[in-house]
Amino acid sequence: MALRNTQAPLCWLVDDNLVDIELTLIALESIHPEMEIQVFYDGQEVLDLLTEEEYRQPDLMFLDVKMAEIDGLTLLKSLPHSFIEQTPIIILSNTTLEENLQRTKELGVKGVYEKPYEFWDTKELLNSILSSFLSLQTVKG
Repeated sequence: MALRNTQAPLCWLVDDNLVDIELTLIALESIHPEMEIQVFYDGQEVLDLLTEEEYRQPDLMFLDVKMAEIDGLTLLKSLPHSFIEQTPIIILSNTTLEENLQRTKELGVKGVYEKPYEFWDTKELLNSILSSFLSLQTVKG
């Protein structure tokens, strides 16, 4: 059973690239220091957690498409419909957007973005996403 609560927002980051993970974590923490971030290194880790009796439903999930074990598209196809309805899922990928846009939209993804390579671009993109999907008061600067 997924648990919702009034704690700080919870974000799931599903990616297997350590450099991209670190860049995203630093940017998210600078935008919203109170946000809880849970990192998964492949889709199987997410599916394993979803089989547990209780887990905290994320307020937002960032998902890479290309991962070694279970990739993002396979994970999307495996997620329960109720999870997809309740959690905005955002694709952040180095793969070209055209390849992913139609397939992921059909699977319930709320946005598809190409991963920026620079910190400030990453921070700007994530700030925009957080503002749109979580209605957060974010830290400026």
